[in-house]
Amino acid sequence: MATAAGSGAAAAAAGETGAVGLGRLMRLLRPWRRQLLIALVAAVGAAFCAVALTGTAAWLIATAAGQVPVLTLMVAIVLVRACGVGRGVLRYVERLTGHAAVLTMLVTVRRQLVGGLADRLRHGRLALTDAGALTRVNTDVDELQDAFLRGVLPYLASLVVCAAATVVSGIIYPLAGLVLLVAMLLSMIAVPLLTARATAADQRALVRARAERDTEVATLLAASDGMIIDDRWRQGVDRLSTAEQRLQGARDSENRRSALTLALAVAVTGLACVLIVGAGLGAVRSGSLSPVLLAVVVLLPLSLTDLVAAAGDCAAALGRTKAAAARVLGLLDTSAADQGSGVGGAGGRGVGGGPAGAGSAGGSGAGVGGAVVDGAGAGGSGAVVDGASVDSAGGSTAGAVDGAVAGSAVSRAAERLPEPARMPVVQLRDVAVRWPGAEVDAVSGVTLTLGPGRRVVVLGPSGSGKSTLLALLLGLLPLSRGSISVDGQEVAGPGDPLPDGLLPAAWLSPQAHLFDSTIERNLLLASSSGGTASKEELEKACRAAGLTNWIKTLPDGLQTAVGPGGLAVSGGERQRIALARALLADRPLLLADEPAAHLDAATADHVTAAVLAPDPVRCTVLVTHRESDADLADEVLRLS
Repeated sequence: MATAAGSGAAAAAAGETGAVGLGRLMRLLRPWRRQLLIALVAAVGAAFCAVALTGTAAWLIATAAGQVPVLTLMVAIVLVRACGVGRGVLRYVERLTGHAAVLTMLVTVRRQLVGGLADRLRHGRLALTDAGALTRVNTDVDELQDAFLRGVLPYLASLVVCAAATVVSGIIYPLAGLVLLVAMLLSMIAVPLLTARATAADQRALVRARAERDTEVATLLAASDGMIIDDRWRQGVDRLSTAEQRLQGARDSENRRSALTLALAVAVTGLACVLIVGAGLGAVRSGSLSPVLLAVVVLLPLSLTDLVAAAGDCAAALGRTKAAAARVLGLLDTSAADQGSGVGGAGGRGVGGGPAGAGSAGGSGAGVGGAVVDGAGAGGSGAVVDGASVDSAGGSTAGAVDGAVAGSAVSRAAERLPEPARMPVVQLRDVAVRWPGAEVDAVSGVTLTLGPGRRVVVLGPSGSGKSTLLALLLGLLPLSRGSISVDGQEVAGPGDPLPDGLLPAAWLSPQAHLFDSTIERNLLLASSSGGTASKEELEKACRAAGLTNWIKTLPDGLQTAVGPGGLAVSGGERQRIALARALLADRPLLLADEPAAHLDAATADHVTAAVLAPDPVRCTVLVTHRESDADLADEVLRLS
């Protein structure tokens, strides 16, 4: 993905700040409506307790000043205590149920969004920079939670309680109720509307500034080596500093408007108190209102200050959420449209009607180790990136290992193709493949048969199309000529990629990526049991990869930390760990792309022998430039 600063800012700013209907945002939460209703009731109860606490305390203090018998005050004393306890308990229930539902929704949206991004990247239709994609997955999705938690929920709770307080004031003293009604109309309706209008420009400026800042960060990180060599890093840091200052300026502007909104809301309630005092004193003197009730109706507007002040924040939060939702849901809609038209799936030749979507790692679609997808999706069908499963049929859960972000190449969580119990017989007939935008084929004239237990070695010099062939088998590239059949049925022709889910594969790259965690946790990324594995399964995978003897020499065994990027282990052991991870995924097809590259001859021989170890179920395709590897193969395909 491109990371140019100018294109990044333009892509992030253009068309991203449109509004999305509040109803559509709430529809995202429909599966959790019961929990949300509980949260709303609890929020109303907590706000009511806060207001009742103030009103009851005012009555209690004013009544006690008249030195009445203690028994007269007992009910009020108990009510004050009950409101104090109830406020905290109900607030806890509201936070617990509301956040549980909303955070679960975020997981679902983020999973679908990453799947959509991966699918569009795979087909060369992702018009986003690295920074833009990161903003969608991280910041924009996080902001969706504000629609309910900081927008709808507190506003509805405040509205209900303020209306109830106005009715109570009107019953006690009609003029006080009228004053409070006007104050609430201004504070709860007029001020939020003005806030939404006033902050719209600030939010657009904030989006643009954040896009520029994120683009500068991505550009600086991507080109850091070259900048250091050319001594251009200072210019990059200066641009980043300037972008950060613009972002901070946009935040300051938004904060000033929020402070002004808060001051306006407080001023309205304060003015209401003053007016009620002025009118109420006359009523007390005339005998139509008792002094105790005057204290109650005067302090009641003050108890509503927190609720009224939150109304402006609710409007600002909904504005931010709408802008973020426009970007997130717009991308999901586009991905869904692509899937419906066949762009994101198997084209017109899909088998079984499976959903579109496949995973790719890296920036080009061919993928390099480094993007690791949660092994929770290993129960489905798909590929495995450096041994970590890429669920190409949908439904794997995006995860993270020790802070390393994990992506999920899924299309839809609810649609999953059944995983084949065996390796099908796959026939490639005179196939040719080219990369998107290329005018000539990277590889052509390939005829090959893959099946259970077969070991195929692909030999050829650099640039002969060996890795391109693997990209075809992973479903990352369409055919430009020829056809592919599975168990005798043609599934792909010119212009079609391999249908998703037909070849559940593990992919082993020459740059095996290890996360800064333990050996065991790096292996469990690809476990076919959904991120867990028995001791016997781990030992079997390690033994097949030739890791057993080395692990026995480690004081902590499988709990040994591998360091950032696997720097604490040698290159050979890094490849063996990646191989064990691929084997633990238990896929019927293993695709190994130069796994012995950069290793010494002895270590390379051991790794290659482990990759090509006979297996009656699994089919292995090894891409290599070492002629000696051909001795272990059932078939050798030579490319030139």
